[in-house]
Order: sequence, then structure tokens, then C-alpha cells
Amino acid sequence: MTKEKKWEKVIEYSDKALEVHPENVKALFRKGQAYYHVKNWDKAFEAIQQARKIEPDDANIKKYLSKLQQELNKYREKQKAMYAAMFKK
Repeated sequence: MTKEKKWEKVIEYSDKALEVHPENVKALFRKGQAYYHVKNWDKAFEAIQQARKIEPDDANIKKYLSKLQQELNKYREKQKAMYAAMFKK
């Protein structure tokens, strides 16, 4: 099984856990991690933000949010540059 497939399974299992217990911080955090690893920054940020609302002082959540914010910023800069290059021609 590829790493991406494994992360997709993590998302699937996290969703199942969240159906039963919507405020399961561990499931939200794992889901955020999985989305991070498949480079779906927006969904990763959403899941980690939900976890933070429940556990605002959790050090791992804060650390991951910071990491994610950096990736989101890089991603948005790349998008901006790509669109600028498209319209430059």
C-alpha cells in the first residue's frame, strides 16, 4: 500500500470515529495530519482548527497549526506566482 493510500485510510477511519464522537480531538488531529501528508492544506487546517477549539492549549495542535500555516503560505505564494505567469503571456 502506498503512503498516500495509508493516509487516505487514516482520513476514512477518522471520519468514522468522528461520526460517533464529533469532538474526538485525536481523530480530528489525525485527520488533519493525514490531509497534511496528502498536501490538502485547506482540509488539514480545518481539521486541526476544530481540534484546537476543543483543546486550545494542546502543544501538538499548536505546533501542527504553525507548520500548516507555513505550508499554506508557501502554497498560496506558488499559486499567486503561477496565475501571474499565466496572465503575463
